[in-house]
Amino acid sequence: MSDITRLILAFLLLASSAAAFPLSGGSDQAHAVVYGVVNGASDDENIDIYVDIGSNLDYYTPVLVDDDDEFYSAVASEDSASGAIRISGVLSSANKRKIWQYVIPRTAVIKRVRLEPQDEGLAPFAIEWQGVPEVSDRNVSIKFYDAQKTDWYFGTNAWVFKLKITNNGTQNLMVRPGDFTIRDQYSWEYPGGDSVVAESGTQLIPGESMKFDLDVLKTSPLSRPVELQYGGLTMDISAWV
Repeated sequence: MSDITRLILAFLLLASSAAAFPLSGGSDQAHAVVYGVVNGASDDENIDIYVDIGSNLDYYTPVLVDDDDEFYSAVASEDSASGAIRISGVLSSANKRKIWQYVIPRTAVIKRVRLEPQDEGLAPFAIEWQGVPEVSDRNVSIKFYDAQKTDWYFGTNAWVFKLKITNNGTQNLMVRPGDFTIRDQYSWEYPGGDSVVAESGTQLIPGESMKFDLDVLKTSPLSRPVELQYGGLTMDISAWV
């Protein structure tokens, strides 16, 4: 069984809670739907991501484009689902779904999916990658990059969340990992723990930004993070974890 095949179940589990998805675009002749994304293996620099795409095209090339206009081609693909979609009460087999695997930098922020039909006469089109987690108020902005789960001890897990925080205010902002909270699908709240940000806090001057890893330790293996909370801000991360 391939790595992509093993991720199909993960997509099914995410489907009901992925608030940012589905995303769609194209025309009557060529269209596609992005159903969701799942993170795979990663190292210090790169991460594997798996994107579930449905389209009426038999042959096309989907390319991810980040906010620096870097293009990322898929390294592998596989059919993601049997069955068909129901349109106006009728099952249609004209639309097909595939999972596409990409390797991108962990800090990359995808802004669109570019689809290039291989049929002559059909032009490329793009689907804007809306809903990437980012929240802000007049004091602070927080952007979410990714999350990785590892085994901890006695059957528990640890999570590492890669975040960016910006001080939007006019005074210095003290940032502490313990001020962050992760809420799971059962509304259980886990506090932020060890981090590259000292527990005593790191002060950000007005206008300053900082990327950092937030550790959340000793979580239930049944817990799936759905929200990140900081101060009065709440970020929906259910579609990205």
